[in-house]
Amino acid sequence: MKMFGQRATVIKWAIVLGVPILGGLIAIITPNIMNALNRAHLRETKMSMAQIIQAINDYQKDCKKAPATLDDLVRADDCKSWGPSPYMKRFPKDGWGNEFTYEVKNGVPVVRTNYKGKDFELVSMEKYKGLTPYEACMAMKKDGLGCYDGDYNDQ
Repeated sequence: MKMFGQRATVIKWAIVLGVPILGGLIAIITPNIMNALNRAHLRETKMSMAQIIQAINDYQKDCKKAPATLDDLVRADDCKSWGPSPYMKRFPKDGWGNEFTYEVKNGVPVVRTNYKGKDFELVSMEKYKGLTPYEACMAMKKDGLGCYDGDYNDQ
């Protein structure tokens, strides 16, 4: 009978000490897992946006204009040089499952998405070819677009 009482005490102490330790580990690990997931979603979003911008750039080279909508990349429009195959078979979604938005702002195609109030924007650089990164950034700002390059403290 005495041995059963000692085992019960050991189990109680294991619970008393183990639960807080386990809770502490979970509290440390959970944010790291969530940050890793968000970084993966952001990488996926950047890759999807780059695919869309590449399709837009290809369309612009063939048709000498920006597509009016993203649908112009999938289905032929009034462009005589369109195709022969679609510039995109389907539109990817961002890393969080949201649709991308598209607009042509001052002649520049802009692809956007938003997650938790944070905007992500990618711009076709066709209009700014031949400019230095600094000149392109200044020209983009003049066109009313955001620009950030880690080398410049201007945003």
